[in-house]
Amino acid sequence: ECSHQHLATNMHLTLEEIISIREKLEAVGLLRTKVKKGNVNNYIYELYSPLSVHEIFNHPILNVVLYNNVGKKEYDKLNKNIETDVCIVGGGITGISTAYSLLNKKKSLSVVVIEKDRVGLQTTGNSTAKITSQHGLFYKYLKNSKGEEFAKMYYEANEEAIENIKKIIEKENIECDLEKQSAYVVATGQEDVQELKDEVDIIKSFGGKAKYIEKEEIDKNLSVLNPIAAIEFENQAQFNSYKYVTELAKICKNLGAEIY
Repeated sequence: ECSHQHLATNMHLTLEEIISIREKLEAVGLLRTKVKKGNVNNYIYELYSPLSVHEIFNHPILNVVLYNNVGKKEYDKLNKNIETDVCIVGGGITGISTAYSLLNKKKSLSVVVIEKDRVGLQTTGNSTAKITSQHGLFYKYLKNSKGEEFAKMYYEANEEAIENIKKIIEKENIECDLEKQSAYVVATGQEDVQELKDEVDIIKSFGGKAKYIEKEEIDKNLSVLNPIAAIEFENQAQFNSYKYVTELAKICKNLGAEIY
């Protein structure tokens, strides 16, 4: 506890310098200041240790600041009228993958991608980053609402997408932490078990690959969910979706795409 004058004298700083330093430390959560009013105001400075990575990412304000300022801006802002064969709105995995596919199929095509924020940082960057044809208990719903042929087409399209992403990563040598994994839907109550069995039967009926497994066969990493049964989709994958999309965007630019 001391006055600003006492602090300035001992630290050989001006009052303006002390206030500036104090405000900066307060802004990042390293200092809290309390005022003890009197004839001469005294100040109590409470120092705090830096936040951990976990605390920063879970902080309601700091995580937003970090999210909106991470990395440098890779692309220019579009500030004039241009002409192009194809204009893709959105620089996430869908938009960038579309640009990549078009540029590889027809190299003479002019392609422009427009992203209002940062490439790969919105839905794509905040996704679970799993590459899978398993999306909950979905195939029973598809069969009942759209028919078995539609459910089969959906499954095959997702399986093809998994292989396509793997091929692009290998061909372009993209470092994005790709790992082969199984995907699971778990039952935590006896009432859900039959739903899992029905889902597996439907997937197998159109030639899909899914496996019903009992508790003892389930991956130990899922034990926190206390599952009693599960559906396993083998040969699925996970990756760092942000790394993948930002690198693929650079490749698209090298292939001739304009990205804004």
